[in-house]
Amino acid sequence: MRDLAALLEVVGPAVLVGHSWGGLLAELTTLARPDRVVGLVLVDPYHEEMAAAVPRALRAASSAMLAGMVLSKVVGLFPRIAAGMGRSLAERCTPDPGVQTLLVDAYLASYATLAQVAAIGAENRLGDSSVREVRAARVAGTAPDIPMRILTASTGKPPKLQELARELAERSAATFPRGKHVVVSESGHYIHKDQPAAVLAAIEAVIEQ
Repeated sequence: MRDLAALLEVVGPAVLVGHSWGGLLAELTTLARPDRVVGLVLVDPYHEEMAAAVPRALRAASSAMLAGMVLSKVVGLFPRIAAGMGRSLAERCTPDPGVQTLLVDAYLASYATLAQVAAIGAENRLGDSSVREVRAARVAGTAPDIPMRILTASTGKPPKLQELARELAERSAATFPRGKHVVVSESGHYIHKDQPAAVLAAIEAVIEQ
């Protein structure tokens, strides 16, 4: 969060867009430095109360999956998996073959090193260990009167957690005078992959306001 705040000192005020853990960082930075943010879009953001509600068995399964991703990178299988995911994303975003190629290249570059793949699991562990700190940051912050959209997924979580995610999103949106919560149909946690047009529409709406 401090890194993002420092960046905004140079390039801000700006519209912030963040997904998952990045969504939480964007939200907390906005609360801490409302003078440097003119709009906010949160894409299925991480919320500390979700971490507290995830059953231990599900948390263990998630950790095992993330460890498997790191292992696949070590043995050389991950690039093939990532390439397929990148192509799927690119095809949803544009029909232009040239732009598709650029998107796939960018996607693969984001997972080029072992550290980049391992960072996914590191974010999860950091989220689990920082619940108290994040709660305190919310209490200390101030939500500015800026256009704000928070998008949540419609699938991908157990029913109770899915409902909790929506409740937390409604709560977050309500703290902003111009906040709005949108549930994106036919979308999992990676809304920008499943329904990129919905994310683009949210960003355009915030910029227009």
